[in-house]
Amino acid sequence: MTAFLIILGTLLGIIALLLWLPIGLQINTRRSLYCVHYGPLIQARLIPDPEELLLIQLKVLFWKRKWSVLEARTKQEAAKKLEKPETKKKTRFSPSGKSSFSPSKIRRLLRTFRIREFHWELDTGSPVLNAKLYPVFYFSGYRWGGTDLNFEGRNSLALRVENRPIRILTAWIHP
Repeated sequence: MTAFLIILGTLLGIIALLLWLPIGLQINTRRSLYCVHYGPLIQARLIPDPEELLLIQLKVLFWKRKWSVLEARTKQEAAKKLEKPETKKKTRFSPSGKSSFSPSKIRRLLRTFRIREFHWELDTGSPVLNAKLYPVFYFSGYRWGGTDLNFEGRNSLALRVENRPIRILTAWIHP
């Protein structure tokens, strides 16, 4: 009986840990950092490479692997040539007639996301357009922060968004 309780407690602990680990998206154009992570367990990064154009790096705990986007694309094209033509799939509908993606549900899901960092720096290249946009950027930066308009040719975005599976699940289930 105690072994069963220990196993049950361990499984519940793992499930609770997976529900409360943060899921994050990080974009930083100055540092060329484009990353999605699930706590410290899983991390996927897009790495700009002059030779391969773009590399995808996947880290799962202690395992690390890199893929080239161009190689994957050529393999997919070769596989498509060998495949048979697809038949039409039947569209699924819900028996109640309601869509599972109602506007209120989508709004609740979007509210679960937390913006941890936001900084946007823009130069349109036209001094006249920059001057017209300056009041908009000034007042939006006054309320939300993180927006700058410059006349020096700098364009950058730093964004870090986080969410937790438990918040997504409760927003999805909530009527």
